[in-house]
Amino acid sequence: MKLSPTLRLRRDSLQRATEGLPPLAITVLIHLVALACQHSHRVWTSAYRIGSALALSSAVIEEALSTLVRERFISTSVLRGDLRAIEIHGLLLAEDEAPPNLPIEPL
Repeated sequence: MKLSPTLRLRRDSLQRATEGLPPLAITVLIHLVALACQHSHRVWTSAYRIGSALALSSAVIEEALSTLVRERFISTSVLRGDLRAIEIHGLLLAEDEAPPNLPIEPL
């Protein structure tokens, strides 16, 4: 997967995250932001994959994800098993609008 070389973040949302979230939740959020589609702001992953990338247990990742959902930085949809679609809200500035036919599930 080719990642965009730059990220454009909303200043007010970034400030809210850094002032209001625990450090672990910020780490998980930044990890998700780095992997997110620049058009849809979605990531298709699992707690296990995030934990493996950050060298943390799935239970710790689940707690961080719950915090991010509760604080409305992300929403999640379970696809199958542990695989889920995670959508980031209000933090990323869109490069271009997502095409209207962009699927919610990976192909």
